[in-house]
Order: sequence, then C-alpha cells, then structure tokens
Amino acid sequence: HNSVTAAKYLLVGKAHLPRLVTEGVFLSTPTVVGELTGHDLCGSTCFTPLEAQSEVPVLPANYVTSDAGTGLVHTAPAHGLDDYSLCTHHGIAIAHHMVGERGRFTAAAGTRLQGKDIFGDGNQEVMQMLREHGRLLHAGTVQHRYPHDWRTHKPTFQRATQQWFARLGDLRTTAAEALDSVQMLPESSRSRLTAMLSGRNEWCISRQRAWGVPIPVFYHRDTKEHLLNDESFEHVLQLVAQHGTDCWWSLPKEQLLPPSLRDHAEDYVLGTDTMDVWFDSGSSWRAVVQQRCGQEAVADVYLEGSDQHRGWFQSSLLTFAAATGKKSFPSPFRRLVTHGFVMDENGAKMSKSLGNGVDPATIINGGSNKKTEPAYGADVMRMWVASCDFTGDAAIGQNALSLAADQVRKVRNTARFMLGSASDFDGRPPGQLVNLDLYMLGLCAALEEKVSAAYESFAFLKAQQAILSFVNSDLSSFYFEIVKDRLYLEPQDSAERRSAQYVLHVALGSLQRAVFPILCHLAEEIAGFRQGKDPAKESFDSMLKCSYPLPTQPDNGVVERWNILREVRKAVYRAVQSEREAGQVPGAAGSTVHLCTSEKIAQALQPLQIQDQFGNSELNAALMTSQVFVVGEQTPSLTWTNQALDNNETIGVSVSATQSSQCPRCWRYMATVNNTLCARCRAVLDARS
Repeated sequence: HNSVTAAKYLLVGKAHLPRLVTEGVFLSTPTVVGELTGHDLCGSTCFTPLEAQSEVPVLPANYVTSDAGTGLVHTAPAHGLDDYSLCTHHGIAIAHHMVGERGRFTAAAGTRLQGKDIFGDGNQEVMQMLREHGRLLHAGTVQHRYPHDWRTHKPTFQRATQQWFARLGDLRTTAAEALDSVQMLPESSRSRLTAMLSGRNEWCISRQRAWGVPIPVFYHRDTKEHLLNDESFEHVLQLVAQHGTDCWWSLPKEQLLPPSLRDHAEDYVLGTDTMDVWFDSGSSWRAVVQQRCGQEAVADVYLEGSDQHRGWFQSSLLTFAAATGKKSFPSPFRRLVTHGFVMDENGAKMSKSLGNGVDPATIINGGSNKKTEPAYGADVMRMWVASCDFTGDAAIGQNALSLAADQVRKVRNTARFMLGSASDFDGRPPGQLVNLDLYMLGLCAALEEKVSAAYESFAFLKAQQAILSFVNSDLSSFYFEIVKDRLYLEPQDSAERRSAQYVLHVALGSLQRAVFPILCHLAEEIAGFRQGKDPAKESFDSMLKCSYPLPTQPDNGVVERWNILREVRKAVYRAVQSEREAGQVPGAAGSTVHLCTSEKIAQALQPLQIQDQFGNSELNAALMTSQVFVVGEQTPSLTWTNQALDNNETIGVSVSATQSSQCPRCWRYMATVNNTLCARCRAVLDARS
C-alpha cells in the first residue's frame, strides 16, 4: 500500500480479507503469498508502530472475532478486563500507566502526548504520529457499542489501579448456606442471590472517592510498602471512636501513626482510599442491630430493591459470615424482602433526562395545575402502593392514581355510612342478635384473619383485595342493602335496630384495623369521629389507644345457611332483572318470588322463612322482595327459569308482580291498600305518637 513505508508483507486474518477490500483498506485485491495458522504465530514477537525498539509478544486470545478489524489487535492490559486477564495468564505485568486518572496521557506516553485528552487532542496526535512514521495503513469511522456514563452520557474508559480486595474463599459458601434459614420474598430471589454469591471469588473493598470511611493504611514514602498491622489499626480505631472517621483527614499524621512510629512520620504518607459503601451498609447488622439489641440479635426483615442482590444483601451476608462464623442464627436477617422499581405510566424507567419522573410530593400535595395534577393525599399514594405486586416493577401515572383515589373514596364512604348509622348507639351489645348480624360478625372476623395473615407475609396486594372485597361485596352490596330497612324504619330503640347498629360498630373497628397499615390517616380520622371530635380541628386519641370490640365467629350452621342464601340471592336478582327488562315487574320490591330448590337448600332456608307479626321474614328481607315462597316442585301455573349457582347446583325461580301495594314510608310492597301504610310502619308511628 502506497501509504505504508518499509512494508514488504502485510499479515491479516484470512476471513477478514474480502471485507477489508470492500471497506477500502486495500486499494486493490492483494496477492496472497502464503498462509499461517494462529498457532504458528504463538511465541513470535513484533515491534510497536511508534517505538521501533519496543518488542512485544504475539498472544492467542479467544475474544478476537472475524466480523471487524484485521484479526490482529493490540493488547492494553491496563485498560480492559479481557486484555488484563490475557496478560496475567501469560505472566505479563503492567509496567507503567500511559493514561492518568483524568483521562490524559502521562509522561510514559512521551512528551508529544503527555497531558493530552485520550478522547480529544491526544487521539488526533496519535493519528498524526502514525502518519509521520509511515505506519498508518487506513483510517475510518466505525460504529460500535461503547460504555457511556449514565449521568453525563459521555464515553468512559477503564484503567487498572491498585486496590484492596477481600478474598472470599469459603465465606461465599457459608453465606450461601445461611440463606437456607432465611424466608425469601419472593422465593425466586433465593436462587438469584445464591448464584451471585457462588460466582464471586473476591470483593474489591477500596474506592477512590473524596468522601467515605477511610481505609487506615500508611505507605512508606520510598518503598511504597503498606503499613497495616494490629498496632496501627487499634490506634486508629481508638481515634475514630473519639473523633469519628473524619479524623483521618483532619488530625496530623503524627497523631494518626501508632506511638512507636511517630518519630518516623516523615517516612510515611496517608492512604487516600475509602471503603466500598457496601461494606459500610453491609456491617449495619453490627453497628445498628447488635449495638442496640445485643450480640446475638439479628434483624427480623431486610427490605430493599432487587438491585441489592449484588449490593447490601450480599455484603451483609459476607461481613456477617466473616465476623461471626456460624452462630445461633447464621444470617444477619430472618426474612429478606425484595421489591421492584417504579416506572412511568408507559412502563419506562424514570429518568431526569427524559423528564418522566413522578414526584411523591406532587402526588400528595398536587402540582402547579391542580386539574392535571390534583392533590391526592398520602393515603391515595399508599393505596396505589398496596395495589401493586411489589415483587416486580410497577407503573404509576394519573390513571393508576385515579383508580386508587376511587378505592380510597369507597372505603371512606363506607366508613361514613357506618359512623352515621351508628351515631346514636351507646356501644352496649344487645341481648340477642339477628341471624344476619351473627353472620356479618363472622365475615368481620374472617376479614381480620385474612388481612393479618397477608400483612404477616408481606402480601399487601392480597390485603388490599380482601379489604375492597369486604367493602364492596360484603358490606355495600349485601349487608347495607338489607339492613337499611331496619336502621331507617324500625323504632329507634328496637332490638332489631340495635342489633344492626352493634354490628356496624364492630365492623367499623374491623375495617379500621384492616386498613390501618395502608390508609393510616383515614383510620385515625375515623377514630376522631368515633370520639365525637372533628379531626381537622380538635385533638383526639389515636386508634392505637382505643379499644374496639372484636368480632366473633358464629356457629357453622349460620355461616353455611347465609352462604347458601347469598348464592340464591344472586340467582333471584338475575331472574328479577330479566322480568324487569321485559316490563313484567317494577323490581325486586314489587315481586313475588317462588323458589324450587334441592332439599339441602330448602332446609338451610327454612329457619329464615319464619314470619313476624307483620308477615315479613329474614328471607324476604334478604331478597328484598314483596313475598317469597320455597316450594318442592315447579308448578305449571307459574313461569320458571332455571338459575345456576356457583356451587354447581341449579334452582328454579319464578318471578311475578305482587298483588300488594307500596307503602309510602318504607317503599316496600307490603300494604294492602295503595298509598296507605303497611302494618309495620303503622305500628311504628303509632308507638312514636
């Protein structure tokens, strides 16, 4: 090639030759005068392009590929892990650094390059020197992957430096075995952390930062030999206990050296390396837990993001294994909980440069535009957190927050209804509870048991789902719908009304306890209103200081009976809706319903069919119909539809318009004459007057 002088032959990889011609490296197809294998080259030497007397060996490397270059690459052991490993394997040490800490050439690179930026003027100067020496065969631009700093988006470079290492050896095995005694959430994190531990041979514990905990090492000014022995370490340890870690930077060197070497202070310099921050946090089991709770104490829970499998979780296990060995409990934590990360609404990672970050303060207090960024308050954000599967990444945005706000609003309105409906209740349990109320207490007890188990296992999503199901299905669409009749229409001090109020009183306490870990502010607000105080204006006792009655489980017969009735109720609702859409009935209240069921269902419903003096029954009240009859067979005179239940049974339902009239007070079709009171309402008003 006419731009390269004193070159009789050129050596390239055979597989590279066609591409090199295509890319214009050769002006024409060169003549092949011979072939060598890579093995033939091993043991030979060559001279560097700019230093004719600098002889270097040719080494085989399995990371040289045929998709780029010439098949022969330069090796820079001070600036790449592959190159460093290759040279170390062949016994080649790093003699000197040609690039300094600031990315500029050092004196070892020669006077023309010294001080120049390796990515800027230094790179251009190298090209010029190659041209001047007749050593530049071809110059071009290559697009390839190269590491960049995630903050500045500028290219980075690697540089081998002297560091302090902890040889892990058997420690990694001890640390991995300790995980057998740890509860991992999610369980999949166990294999990930174990794999990271088993694949780690050493730990670089030193860093070159202007801040951090210093590594207390002295270096001899001439020999560079380090001084770190029991005497020097214990002396510095005492100074740190008195003055803190900054003493390494603030106290004179004579005071930092042990007494036996103070007269030789001029012979030593202080090391400037700091400890890896993971060593700091990784020893918190000692500095925090055991300092406060005793030498055998371990943390109940370690909670952090999934990135800490290579960080805090791992460093804690390793330092614990190194310092304590196998104690009564082999790990610094009993449970390890790993969570994912918060993404934007589109599932993208939040970034300052992208401007897609979500500020919690804006969620709570609102943004500059309250229409687009309303103030949701802390409880809504906490409800959103509870609604996420924290073991994976979670997306947040206005849609997710709006849904969480609706959920909080539903819980709040449910609590408001219970507070208002039980406002005149004195808290004393009635002598006997209505059958439905016994069942509702059982649902409250089941909620507390389910939610407690979910919180104990960090299953916040399960707890939230249980709460919302209780509020929507058990209370709002079931119990409240049925019990409003008693609350609004029965005499104020009647046993039936007081029974319902007592259950609301207990259920509100169950709801408070269930939501408190998530909606703590709402739970406290409810506590204030229960004490007759306005939480926004008056002080009140925290719910943690209040004692609310606990729900009790009824016998199995009550639970089974009402579970069956709830299935029947859904079937009747479907049948009524069908007839209502056809214009045959005004709704459930104006319907007479016949049920044809199995003997098992009929027996379960039988105690609920007992009518009071006004012709009403618990079954009728639960179905919210005018009349209801349970029959043994489907009579031809009625129109029947078969309705499937969730327990795979089928019942026959017949819906027809009632012959009774609507009472203007209770709106139920229980009156004998149109626009007149039913017998129950007439008795209530007569007693009041």
